[in-house]
Amino acid sequence: AESSIDVLPRPLEAFLLFTAGPTGCRGELELELATADKTWTAKAPVEAPRFGHRLVKVREVFPDLPAAATGVLKVRQPAQPMFYGRMFCGHLDAQGRFTANHSYYDSSATAEYWDDRRDSYRSYPFFPGLDNRVRMYPIMSPGELAVTVSLHGAGGKKLANVPAGVVTSPGPRFLDVSVGALAEGAGLAVTAVEAFTLSTACGSGRMPTRVNHQLVHSSGGLESSVNVSLVNPNVFLPPGKTGMTWGQFPAGKGITSYLGFVGNAPEGKPEPLEVTFYGEGGEIGRFEKVLSPGGSVRFNSKDFEVPGELPAYLWFMARSPRPDLTAIVATRDDATGACTGEHGF
Repeated sequence: AESSIDVLPRPLEAFLLFTAGPTGCRGELELELATADKTWTAKAPVEAPRFGHRLVKVREVFPDLPAAATGVLKVRQPAQPMFYGRMFCGHLDAQGRFTANHSYYDSSATAEYWDDRRDSYRSYPFFPGLDNRVRMYPIMSPGELAVTVSLHGAGGKKLANVPAGVVTSPGPRFLDVSVGALAEGAGLAVTAVEAFTLSTACGSGRMPTRVNHQLVHSSGGLESSVNVSLVNPNVFLPPGKTGMTWGQFPAGKGITSYLGFVGNAPEGKPEPLEVTFYGEGGEIGRFEKVLSPGGSVRFNSKDFEVPGELPAYLWFMARSPRPDLTAIVATRDDATGACTGEHGF
């Protein structure tokens, strides 16, 4: 089954996009939605020609679902020969606009653990002006994970270590925390936060090899969701490996894009970071920065002059001696507050 699919209260409409493979498909999706007080189950027929699609709206499958209901949704796809397509899932608003992401495997029935109990973790840039959230669903291998958020300021300085909750897999409850609210609860100014590290501890058991979660950014409209996983000290790292990441950075009238670079771990030493931006005509800017452990290097599209009425799809390439270099992009439509985003590649 697959999960990490947000079923949020009305008026937003959660949807799934099923994809057929090279032979076409006729079958059904099996859906299970666990809310706080009830588990809903249903089947949705799907039929699509080869490489075709079928859009499924979650609340049409569950017509009696209360408007305010949220929960943990799991979906099992029909088997297809020589093909396994990830589902595209997200939200539609009343005007037909949407944001979406891919689903993620539900591992809660699979015992897949590291051989020890060391914490899993990952760092992210904090974008001022946006609500920076983390959602974690109970889809890890069976067990209980205590979640902590470490807040970091200028130069990577640790400002606070804040317990964020517990996720029990399998289970009907997911974790949804605002990093800005955690900072305010710790007596910090949100503007002082430049990065944060999400970490999980497994208590008496072993650490699941997959600890998946969503990095969510919003600004009063549709939310952006980036599906990512925590890393673990057991992951193999070849000697001498360096870091490189690239991605898209929309800029121009009517939108604001935020780009941030971090190292996955908040430890280490300051390392150089070279970031190059490209437009349709080639290179448009190169920046030499220092990436501090626990800190971030951030860019804002308002600092780039882009002619014309439409957004320009700039690209970035970043290199650093740090092998765990990570990039996150969030883009906001200034008129509606709708956001979209992505991780670097």
